[in-house]
Amino acid sequence: NRLNGANRVIDADFIRWRELSLSWKVPSSLTSSLGAESLEVTASGRNLMLWTKYDGLDPETVQRDNVHAGHDAHIIATPRRFGISIRMNF
Repeated sequence: NRLNGANRVIDADFIRWRELSLSWKVPSSLTSSLGAESLEVTASGRNLMLWTKYDGLDPETVQRDNVHAGHDAHIIATPRRFGISIRMNF
């Protein structure tokens, strides 16, 4: 039967570590050699960790429209992203 398991209910509770950023204001003794007044470096990350008992890909990406309600096939999980920014004032 092509609908085997289609009517089951799964616990989709979750906790997600959504965002973290760390900034470092570089001491003026180091920035003066670059000709800068100030320098700040920030490293950041998004969607770093997911804790769940959900057996699908990602409990947040389950479709919620009237046609596909509760289906998680053919979806893409929430991506993990990392970034670095540098702010320099002259």
